[in-house]
Amino acid sequence: MYAPEFTSDSIYGTYSMAYSRETVINLKREYEVENNFQYDCVILMRYDHRFMNTKNNPSGVHNFHPWWSMNYVYTEFWHGFNFGVPDIYFITSSENMNKIGSLYSKLNDYFKKGSEFNTTMRTIGMPISNSSDSWSNEIYKLKRSPNLAIYNDSKSKGSLRNGINHHLYKWHFLKIDLFDQIRGVGKREFISSNPKWYSERYDD
Repeated sequence: MYAPEFTSDSIYGTYSMAYSRETVINLKREYEVENNFQYDCVILMRYDHRFMNTKNNPSGVHNFHPWWSMNYVYTEFWHGFNFGVPDIYFITSSENMNKIGSLYSKLNDYFKKGSEFNTTMRTIGMPISNSSDSWSNEIYKLKRSPNLAIYNDSKSKGSLRNGINHHLYKWHFLKIDLFDQIRGVGKREFISSNPKWYSERYDD
């Protein structure tokens, strides 16, 4: 594993969360096979998050609708999709969730010295990002920036150490062809509380 800038605690947390999630998703899959059915919708979420609306968290209001297409992956909208994918919750089909849950099995390959993940992040740049505007959310742009953000080994803001789980989830979503299937829940509430930020960055 090539991750010299990480502390043992941060690596432990990354592996622990990914292992727990993959284990519970595998249990779901085993139950489906044993009982010859498949869930229409699967929700995976952290237990340290509350769905609530506060003055400082207006995007905490989430309305979940039964008519949502489970071909997409629903997660909390945030302004950092250039940076990574939030890990608070995912809502999607059982098949998609099986793919998302495979992160733990991929971690050693992602962290390996000379891996595509390490090389891309440090020398080429995070796909679908913007080196001149970290918060431009290129995922929502019709014309995406060709100037990609590079994350190095330093302890600065532009490092892999800051937000490694978000980086990993984005990379994983790209590798399993689900990144463009992401739909940010709470986008309207977030934008209504940050109109200037939105108008300066988005096309629509």
